[in-house]
Amino acid sequence: MTSRPDTGRHRGMLGSESGDSMEPRWGCSMHSTGRSTSPRSDERGASAVEFALICSLLFILVFGIIQFGFALNRTQGLQAGAREGARAASVGNTQADVADRVRTTQSLFTGTDINIKIEYSTNNGGGWAGTNGGTICDDSGSTHCTSTTTPTPCGQAGLGNLIRVTATVPSSVNKYAIVIPLWGSAHITYESQGVFRCENSGG
Repeated sequence: MTSRPDTGRHRGMLGSESGDSMEPRWGCSMHSTGRSTSPRSDERGASAVEFALICSLLFILVFGIIQFGFALNRTQGLQAGAREGARAASVGNTQADVADRVRTTQSLFTGTDINIKIEYSTNNGGGWAGTNGGTICDDSGSTHCTSTTTPTPCGQAGLGNLIRVTATVPSSVNKYAIVIPLWGSAHITYESQGVFRCENSGG
């Protein structure tokens, strides 16, 4: 009786008959060649980057709105002060009185940071210099608005003519700059004017 060779014992295994070691090979390698990356990990990393970018832009936008809101509020306060100063000048108050009225009725600025300028026009605002008007005083120049005597601004301008008061906070005053984190800062000049017609010379 002839015995049949047992081939089932080594089914799927390859090896040499000369005594070489038999290494099982089942259609895939048993040794890992690298670390696999989960798609979910990639998505989480991308989401983190997108979140950081969006948050930075949102941060700049929010602080920008806040800072420009402060600037607008300051401008409105300075406008109110300039208008009150012009009104005070139109009824015969002195230069010092006009400057004090501007500084005490405005808001959000230190009074000493505000420069006052008083001008007049004799042709209904068509000109504010030369034969049509002129500058009475200017804190940013050599003739500061500090006089407490006559002639008053309207005493110089003449009854019925226009008197204009300009209130300015120069950009060199750094504490009123617009500062936005991650963006930078902007130094701006605040300026407002008030115009009235002279009703009383105050003399």
